[in-house]
Amino acid sequence: MRILKNIVLFVILFVLCLFILINLRLANITVNSFTQFTKVYTDNIVISIIFRMAIFLDFLMILLIISHYIFDWKKKDKLKIINTKILIVINSILIFLIWFEIYYGTTFKHGFERTLLAINNSGLIGSLLFSLLMLILLKFENIRLRNKILIVTLFIVIIFFHFIVYKIYDSGI
Repeated sequence: MRILKNIVLFVILFVLCLFILINLRLANITVNSFTQFTKVYTDNIVISIIFRMAIFLDFLMILLIISHYIFDWKKKDKLKIINTKILIVINSILIFLIWFEIYYGTTFKHGFERTLLAINNSGLIGSLLFSLLMLILLKFENIRLRNKILIVTLFIVIIFFHFIVYKIYDSGI
């Protein structure tokens, strides 16, 4: 079980690092902004703030996950609970930023035809992965079977919702 936990932790940290690199590139921070194809879109002040917030929160989440793993939280159970709650709040904000950018970008057409992958944290993929992380952060040991079934059902609904939104967005409605 410990090996599986370490593998999941490594994958989460790797994906967060990838999201940071993608966000830096899309937000015209690491490349020449005159050659970047997303310049018109990311020069919008709201979109720029969203990308910068997402980058900052991704960094913060990486630091919290590493601190959660490195330090022996078993002796300090209260700190572990606080750290987990902070991770859940940051995770929720990151999901909100993705959906707000999808709403804002499609409502106010900023002259840039983009896919749902050209959104902070890779759009729907990031939202789906952050939703998965939310389930990982919840403790399953102390939850009754009926509530476990409800949580798994909720996650299936979340996956279905992401698929429906992608299909609607892809069809151009």
